[in-house]
Amino acid sequence: MIDNDNLKIKELVNNVFKEICASKSISGLEKILDKRRVENKYRIKIDDYPKIEFNITIEEIQKLEEESFICKNIFNHNKIGETENTIVKLLYAMAWKNGDLKKIRHIIQGIKNVGESSSEKNDGLVFYQFGKYLTKKEGQPIIDQHVLRAFKVYRTDLNNICDIKKSRNLTTIGKNEKALIIDYKNWLISEAISDELKKETDYAYHIDKILYAVGKKIKFKNNEK
Repeated sequence: MIDNDNLKIKELVNNVFKEICASKSISGLEKILDKRRVENKYRIKIDDYPKIEFNITIEEIQKLEEESFICKNIFNHNKIGETENTIVKLLYAMAWKNGDLKKIRHIIQGIKNVGESSSEKNDGLVFYQFGKYLTKKEGQPIIDQHVLRAFKVYRTDLNNICDIKKSRNLTTIGKNEKALIIDYKNWLISEAISDELKKETDYAYHIDKILYAVGKKIKFKNNEK
């Protein structure tokens, strides 16, 4: 029996990647989701996630460590309590309320290790890579489950319906996905992407927005499993 649903998913993903590879400008990338009729509900909400224009350097992290705001890659609670910077206190309070204080260590490790091509790190990989992205060094994209889901389906053979289904089920990013992350990062700087597009500032960010929406759209729904 032909699995038309998964074949359509694979066709959509392949066409999106084909158009990304053919694009020579950011404006070309921005037309892809509309052309492929990817609904707005799957797209990144810019009001919630505006583009990050700043970068964070290793030197800035070192300065925070010297000033004792960070100790062993986590916030120094006592030092934060002493600061008069309201923005720092507000953001610390938000992280505290969401139970995210310990996640900062993954971001800090990513910033510190931006020059490393491989790592023994097996946990917090999404935040770790986000830290690398924040340095704004070439070849360091944002990654998440949706982006990797789309990329994994793209790399899956058209005739292997079982693997397409399995790829669509990707929801958590752990050590088993480390090779997939490396492959995705290598693809972004490979000859598959046009030289013209790679000259555009933050082109990987715009590709990320496309793959986020596509990956979210193709995710298995409960009634499909």
